[in-house]
Amino acid sequence: PVIYKYDASLIQFFQYYDLIATMGFTNAGIEHKKFYMANGANMSFSKEIYNSDTFGINLASGDDMFFVQQTAQKYPGSIRFIKSLMAAVFTFPESSFAAFINQRIRWGSKTKYYKDQNLKSILGFLFFVNFFVISGFLYGIVTMNSLSAIVVSIIIFKIFTEVILIKSLADKLKQKIDYLNLIISLLATSYFAFG
Repeated sequence: PVIYKYDASLIQFFQYYDLIATMGFTNAGIEHKKFYMANGANMSFSKEIYNSDTFGINLASGDDMFFVQQTAQKYPGSIRFIKSLMAAVFTFPESSFAAFINQRIRWGSKTKYYKDQNLKSILGFLFFVNFFVISGFLYGIVTMNSLSAIVVSIIIFKIFTEVILIKSLADKLKQKIDYLNLIISLLATSYFAFG
């Protein structure tokens, strides 16, 4: 796991919870051998495997993701996620909104090069879920019709589900949850999921 140390700013709270959710998502993909993600801040691998991998892609970001996907393809069943605080690396989130947006643009720019079709499908699905939620919410505000109640229900269900999942992983990693900041962050996650 990679865990952010954060101050009291909303942008850092958002990144803290977003990273916990990403760690849970990463663990689920690896555990069920469905898709593979990695964070270069906390990886361990043999030198032989690293030296044998060639990505054929020259990007400013993404070596960790390309490496784990290629390794999973070449060595099936070899990838593990250690869900333990003792294995965690603590680092810092972006300190400003502008730096955060630049980071997300950098991360988003590499997804079209992923070879893991399962991961691309899931990321596409998550994009459209968030797109639907935001579009429906905006449409409901503009038209003030019955669609508003449906969209609000979906947002509440989505947040409730995400709170349970994030709390579950946060408990395993002995991380604190501030529910008000978590809910605000989850609302922002829906908004910023387009990156």
